[in-house]
This record gives sequence, structure tokens and C-alpha cells, in this order.
Amino acid sequence: MLDLATGALRWEAPTAVLTAAPVLQGSTVVLAIGDGNYHARVEARDLATGAVRWTTPVTASFDEAIEPAADARQVVVVDRFGTVTLLDLTAGAVRWRRAVGHALLDTQMPMTSERVVFRSFSGDVFVLARADGHVVARYRPDDLGGLVLRIPPPPRAMG
Repeated sequence: MLDLATGALRWEAPTAVLTAAPVLQGSTVVLAIGDGNYHARVEARDLATGAVRWTTPVTASFDEAIEPAADARQVVVVDRFGTVTLLDLTAGAVRWRRAVGHALLDTQMPMTSERVVFRSFSGDVFVLARADGHVVARYRPDDLGGLVLRIPPPPRAMG
């Protein structure tokens, strides 16, 4: 982790070859880490010190172009084989896990108060219920008039 004001190294942590993009939420950075050999984990670290807050094993590895999502309560990750896991941000407890059976190499994971969205390698877009992970909708590329290249983040509530 680099200090944005000075560029100096604040702390560093070992990851593995198949690690997703980090997620920052408040004073927490979340890493989804895997070695490509079914040894994978999601871990939360203190943003200021790098101290591990929690570590939770997950089913498979990630790719660096996978962008998990987090809010003040939860973090959602999807591995390269299409298993989505929603975890409690404070303790790392798994709330639910859903395998959709579609591989992916890169995706963004917009998350609203009710939904989680991601795109598979085949171009299918999945919408899952945030409460329990069931598939609310699945859109194939033909349904959408072509491949979705990027899923934009949901709009922020005005208030």
C-alpha cells in the first residue's frame, strides 16, 4: 500500500498469482487471492497498517481483471469458475455462495441493496438476489443485442 501524499510504501502483503483487483471500503482493503490450484481465500486488512482483520477460504482462484464490490456491510467476490460468494465485511463470515457454472476472466460486480450483477466469459450477464444469491435474471448476449463489455456501477442514492 502506498501513501498517496508521498508515494512512500506504507505496507505490503504477499498475494498469489491469481489475485483479483483489491476493494477499498472505509478503513478496510479486501483481497481475493488464489494460487490456481484450489487454494484460495478472501482476506480483509487494515488500510493504514496492513494488519489482517480476517481470512476466509473460498472455492477457487481469481483473475486480476475481476473487480469485486463492497459496501459498509458486505463484500462480494466471484472466482474464475463462476462461484459468487457474499461475505460479511466485519468478520468475513460467508452469507451465501452460488455457483452459476460459467467461467470468467474479467468482470465488474456492481452491487445494490438488493442485487449483485456480473458478466461471464461467454457474455452472459447474471443478476443475483443480494439477500440469498438466487438467480433473479440471466441475459445471454443475443438477449442484449451483443456482448456487454462493461457493467457500469449502479447510481448512488441522492440524499
